[in-house]
Amino acid sequence: MKISALKNSIFENIAQIEDASFLKAINTIIENKLDKSIYKLNAKQRAEIEQSQNEIAKGNFIANEDVDEEVKQWLKEK
Repeated sequence: MKISALKNSIFENIAQIEDASFLKAINTIIENKLDKSIYKLNAKQRAEIEQSQNEIAKGNFIANEDVDEEVKQWLKEK
């Protein structure tokens, strides 16, 4: 489906929804996608990000899936 057709389908479907909380949730998602804020970092924040990037480049990190598995194991040890 082309983007223009998908947009039209979404517009038509949204126009039929009367659930205010659902529409607010969709609006939040859309606003977050459109948010092009530029964050100003101080020197400490930039240094921490750079250090983290260096650690990742060296392979010094744990994948999220591995952390999730570790947490499951810890919870079983009770």
